[in-house]
Amino acid sequence: MSFMSELDMMVRESDPVEINEAKNEVLERDFERNPVVTIESVTTPEPVQAPVFAMPPVAYTKQGRRHQLVFEGVCTNCAHCGQPLSDSVSIERGIGPICSKKGYAEEPKQSDEIQAMIDLAEFPALMNFVVERYKPLGVRQMMNALVKICSLNRRSPVHPACCDAIESLGYTRLASTLRESLAVVEISDADGHPGSYRVWIKKSDWHWGWTNAMRAIPGAYFSRTLKGTIVPKIHKRQIWENMLKYYEGLCAKTPNGTVKIVAKNVTNQQATPDITPSQAVE
Repeated sequence: MSFMSELDMMVRESDPVEINEAKNEVLERDFERNPVVTIESVTTPEPVQAPVFAMPPVAYTKQGRRHQLVFEGVCTNCAHCGQPLSDSVSIERGIGPICSKKGYAEEPKQSDEIQAMIDLAEFPALMNFVVERYKPLGVRQMMNALVKICSLNRRSPVHPACCDAIESLGYTRLASTLRESLAVVEISDADGHPGSYRVWIKKSDWHWGWTNAMRAIPGAYFSRTLKGTIVPKIHKRQIWENMLKYYEGLCAKTPNGTVKIVAKNVTNQQATPDITPSQAVE
């Protein structure tokens, strides 16, 4: 018999006390028939802890900007081209399989570990990290560590310092490869203009002083088609002097590789200095 049917039968009776008691009995029976709903306790998941590295990142300031120097971690992008890394060997090296063919596997002909540490002197924490952990393992392990640092800190101020140290360790071709992403000047053979260079400057580093200096070179002119300045090759000394004046310490990409723009590449005895390093190989 349903609840409403029982109530109808009780309504017909005249005693209100009995009606109330009957209602209470019906309600008690309905309560016993209904299942008891239990609420399970909700457990709060434990927070995921960040990985703890033996050498945590170090903050530093360069040219008024704050950076993080990362020593350890998973290399997700190639130190040279920036493309994502997928295979385990490339992730361990910090450089992809194609880019690693450009000097990674070569043996150094001459290694200067002291000069390599001088190249890293601007970043004492990095220098100590390489010396304490990798120097006892040999020159190649030091190079491997610096390539990974380049991958973890690509295009940051520490990137060119690592390239200089890799070159000092004897891996000149690899250092040239890693510098390509840092180049602000690009010099190449001018298509359709035999005997001339095409000189291109990175837009973010362009200024009028450089343009006026290039215009002052005899026979030089700007080509809208090639998007660069066409300069006769007989004036390569003037090109180099302009790069030293406006972009010293930065990198330039040349037909023979990428070089750092420093005065030591030009001596007073050179009448027509080469704008590319003789040791760089395609």
